[in-house]
Amino acid sequence: MTDTKHTPGPWVITQDNKGSLDDYCIGTGQRIDEVATCSKRDAHLIAAAPELLEALVEIRKWTGPWGLYDEIDAAMQAADKAIAKAKGQTT
Repeated sequence: MTDTKHTPGPWVITQDNKGSLDDYCIGTGQRIDEVATCSKRDAHLIAAAPELLEALVEIRKWTGPWGLYDEIDAAMQAADKAIAKAKGQTT
């Protein structure tokens, strides 16, 4: 992805040991608190944001004339992975 106006992923989730029990930090791995601090119910969705964006960009490429099936399958797999992460599921 060439647009670097946002903090690139992957983002990771960790419980904030300085805040309340429901505080979670989102970061890139090098700086865990550089993206967001949020509640547990939002942490997975926020952490999945870069992957959701990339998956949607890939899927969007195919909304016009259909391309090669292998490339469509790869875009759909990326979407499935990002959706699972946003729902807090492991893949």
